[in-house]
Amino acid sequence: MRKLVICLLISLMGVCVSTSLGTTVYTDEASFTAQLQPGYNLENFNELQQWQNLGSDLDFGSGSYAWHAHTLYDVMWCLQEGTITAGRSDDHIHMTFGSAVTAVGGNFTAIDDVLMTAPNDIVLTLEDATTVTTSSWAFVGFVSPGVSIVSLDVYCPDGALYGALMPTIDNIYTGSAAPEPATMCLLGLGALSLLRKRRA
Repeated sequence: MRKLVICLLISLMGVCVSTSLGTTVYTDEASFTAQLQPGYNLENFNELQQWQNLGSDLDFGSGSYAWHAHTLYDVMWCLQEGTITAGRSDDHIHMTFGSAVTAVGGNFTAIDDVLMTAPNDIVLTLEDATTVTTSSWAFVGFVSPGVSIVSLDVYCPDGALYGALMPTIDNIYTGSAAPEPATMCLLGLGALSLLRKRRA
């Protein structure tokens, strides 16, 4: 029993040492979803119809992983079926989340005025100023174990320079990140303490 406890302690300490703090960015969807706790929300916007005017404020999901989308200058549209696009090239899609959300991901792009995907940059910015630049339906996911992700801003900085290039989103995940290794380490140390008390 003592050998098992010592091995477990060494293993847990190794996990603690390897822990990194802050937001982790994923560009692979499978790697991102592997970090999610069960019960996450995936919004694919399949219920939306092409050319549907969506207004400037939208709510999605339910419960702990519900989220809100907002545009400042114009309404959002479903231009390519099953997606959401800001109605102006100088607009942002600003997404806000509840306190339970510690992981957010999705597909992001720009589309032009004839609904073609444009290769131009899309800039994604979290409330904590974490910023990622991507393009052309790339997947990007943010994981911040134990710290709520308050908002995500989606913007096409070259939109006004190259005509009507508008930020567009699809397949948005909201959920809770799996506990980080440091948290697991603390739980493990607590369990070891209980084992010792029980033996005494």
